[in-house]
Amino acid sequence: MFSRGYSIAIVVFWLATSAWLVKEKLLPPLLVGEPPSYRTILASEPENPQSVAWDIFLNGRCLGGAVTGTEHLADGINQLRCRVSLRELPLSELTPAWLTAFVKMIDSQRSQGESIITVESEVTIDIDPLNRPINFLSTTKIGPPERDVVHRSLMAGVEFNVLMRGRFVGDSMQILIHSGDLEYHTEIDMPADALLGDVLSPQTRLPNLRVGQTWTVPVYSPFRPPNAPVEILHATVERKDPIFWHERIVPALLVVYRGDPGLGLTSNQSARAQMWVDYKGEVIKQEVSLLSSRLTFVRADPDQPTASPFLPDVTRPLRTPPTGLDVDSLDADSLDSSAETPSSP
Repeated sequence: MFSRGYSIAIVVFWLATSAWLVKEKLLPPLLVGEPPSYRTILASEPENPQSVAWDIFLNGRCLGGAVTGTEHLADGINQLRCRVSLRELPLSELTPAWLTAFVKMIDSQRSQGESIITVESEVTIDIDPLNRPINFLSTTKIGPPERDVVHRSLMAGVEFNVLMRGRFVGDSMQILIHSGDLEYHTEIDMPADALLGDVLSPQTRLPNLRVGQTWTVPVYSPFRPPNAPVEILHATVERKDPIFWHERIVPALLVVYRGDPGLGLTSNQSARAQMWVDYKGEVIKQEVSLLSSRLTFVRADPDQPTASPFLPDVTRPLRTPPTGLDVDSLDADSLDSSAETPSSP
């Protein structure tokens, strides 16, 4: 028979563990509400959503623009679209140290700061009637700048295309990456209701935010290695943080994105991206870290002209299928590959 003290200790231990479970696991969702999802994002949009223009800055200098929008397709499909154009992008700001040294070796007559490129990107994400992502398509073109400065670019006469397509199957996403003669198939675990992110595309809306909300965001990038095109970031609504936007102060909430803490790397705990979201759920500003640089998207005021002189031309098709590849033929059969094995077409 157990002593009274032993029984009391068991009860105290049970109460402590139950209190921890309620405080850490049960109360937060009830107190701070449901994190953003495609369901809440699409429900918060006006009946006839308008395209949103963005000015893009690199370390404080305006280098491009973006246009985002939503289109309602047949069978209840909603398509999220984003078009990005970056001009005269300094190569030194976007390359690791080892590549910077290599560039200096092959081009000793031109300083690294003068080596510039242009980047054009187009992304579409299809959302089914149950507000779940079903597939995405990303096309990125990297090439030389405009003719008047082409002599300053190491990319003169060179164009680099990256096509990435993904399809959701259950709790996984099958991805096909195509660039030049490289074709790479991979599959990653992905929740069916995941809120996708793209390193070159600003998020337009995040409705119903409250301080303390957390969620995970799979972020894909054409600049990542083909065998790891997607990175999982953890988003947290950290605090109220008013922001100065187009000559006025706007009350906003600060959302911070960090790397996976489970990897055990201290660098993963630093902020990888930040968003300022007003109380209506509209993203006002978004910052993304690219190596040692900071890429900033600022929502344009619809009543004022944008600071960017080169917003992307949404009427001109960006997608041109790579040689020997029919984009429309990338259906389910071409993506059915659970093994991460590269192949050449």
